[in-house]
Amino acid sequence: MPISATRRARHDPEAGFSLIEALLVLMIIGLAASAVVLLAPTPGSATRDAARAFAARLALAGDESVLRNRALALAVTPEGYGFAVQEQAGWVAISDARALAFRPWPENVAVRFSASRQSQALSVAEAPYPVQFDAIGSATPIVATFVGQGASWIVALDSQGALSVAPEQ
Repeated sequence: MPISATRRARHDPEAGFSLIEALLVLMIIGLAASAVVLLAPTPGSATRDAARAFAARLALAGDESVLRNRALALAVTPEGYGFAVQEQAGWVAISDARALAFRPWPENVAVRFSASRQSQALSVAEAPYPVQFDAIGSATPIVATFVGQGASWIVALDSQGALSVAPEQ
């Protein structure tokens, strides 16, 4: 192999890839594979997301009841859920706040309500407003279990208005 004046071998363009180039290609392939794995939905992700969204709206309703200095309630129907505010004339559905407006239940996710983890399921027909938030931040304790796609998530609201979201054991 001829040597140049600087005593280095001339680079032959057809010599192949260097080790650095090969490692760079492997790193790019690894990053692309990681992105695909992280962005792929998991089997219970829709159930988890529905439970978290429901809990976030419950938390917002609790905060709104304190800010408005009026009782708010969760309105549950077989089709979905929304919130109502207690006015002098009675309960009025909230339609001006988009976050507290009526939401349909997610497809392929069943929701069960109970007054606590040990009690029987609440009947929606018996209590049109099973969960109420008062103006000082307390709430009606309730447990909502979201079941679907091989996953089960529990949203628990205690009497102090504290929420927890966890997978069912």
